[in-house]
Amino acid sequence: MMQLDPAYRAELRAWRADPEPEGAAGEDSMARDPGAERWALLVTEHDQPGDWLRAGEALERVLLEIARSGYAVGLSSQIAEVPSVRTRVRRVLHMDGFPHVLLRIGVAPASPATRRRRLGELITPEA
Repeated sequence: MMQLDPAYRAELRAWRADPEPEGAAGEDSMARDPGAERWALLVTEHDQPGDWLRAGEALERVLLEIARSGYAVGLSSQIAEVPSVRTRVRRVLHMDGFPHVLLRIGVAPASPATRRRRLGELITPEA
């Protein structure tokens, strides 16, 4: 019941999922509208340990490229962790492959900087 959580609803509003404008095919609507978002689903053809490894390697590359492009990512791994969700996604999307993670890509609100600890608090001389 995340929909009942005010913080979750505020986050969704902050991402502002606007529909793609008419005639925008081929254009980068995310660049035109910083509040726009896109969804991506990472899928493998099979569901064996080697596929899981390749999915993780692909996720690493995708996350790095998204960050390099200046966007933020929200991850949902329920697709892989909850069998009933995974089965339903495969059925609804008419998929032969196996979904691993759902990515929400967009421009997130800036988060406050965190306090950094002094080096002396982390490293102490040996006795």
